[in-house]
Amino acid sequence: MISGYFTPGPFDRKGAGGFLVDRLKRLGLPLAVYALAINPLVTYLAARNGGYEGSLWRFARERTSDLTNGSVGPCGSWRAC
Repeated sequence: MISGYFTPGPFDRKGAGGFLVDRLKRLGLPLAVYALAINPLVTYLAARNGGYEGSLWRFARERTSDLTNGSVGPCGSWRAC
């Protein structure tokens, strides 16, 4: 509710396009970095801890479902929170 309270000011100043571009930069780029770099690395390290012995690149080729089925964020899935 707090973020919704502060949304009209920036929206009025920047317009719809500017507002969306700004939100994409502020929220979308960190999300993309997490989804494409951090989450796969953490998933690989967890697999290594669980007994996987291959390299990161081999893991990415062999176990793509582990990388694509993961949700984005620290909870793992909306059911886990």
